[in-house]
Amino acid sequence: MAAYKSAYQPYKSFTYGQGTPPIPPCLNHLASFIARCYKTNLATTTTRTIISALGFIFQLSSSQDLTQNFIIKRMLQSFLKTRHTNDPRLSITPEILSKLIQSLPCTIDSYFSRCLLKAMFIFAFCVFFRVGEITKTNSKLQHYLLFKHVSNSIDTNDVGFI
Repeated sequence: MAAYKSAYQPYKSFTYGQGTPPIPPCLNHLASFIARCYKTNLATTTTRTIISALGFIFQLSSSQDLTQNFIIKRMLQSFLKTRHTNDPRLSITPEILSKLIQSLPCTIDSYFSRCLLKAMFIFAFCVFFRVGEITKTNSKLQHYLLFKHVSNSIDTNDVGFI
């Protein structure tokens, strides 16, 4: 509930600054709030999260959920298109993979863990896996690799590769 409250506070301050209460919501205020988020360089994902939380709050208060309004949806789409951010993460190259593996003895005490991580790094690199595809979490919806999914076979039709 704290996340909803932190998303609601900026909108509440904005609407009270306009001289009106935040609930029931007003389409003009919500659109102006999104425009303010854009003008203040708020991240697209942050703005979408705030608007989503506002939709939930509007529904809880038995008000009309204006976040599903055509204009609001188009504003958020435009926000995303005009504020395209590049992913700051580097692609793993063979050089970076090598540095990751070389750093393991300096960062991990356990020999077993170093070997396991080295194997995971190399495997993920070679088969283009993401971390979530080779690790297990406590989530009930798991999509990770199991030993039974792996087989050691040679495709005889692909003779050019051998």
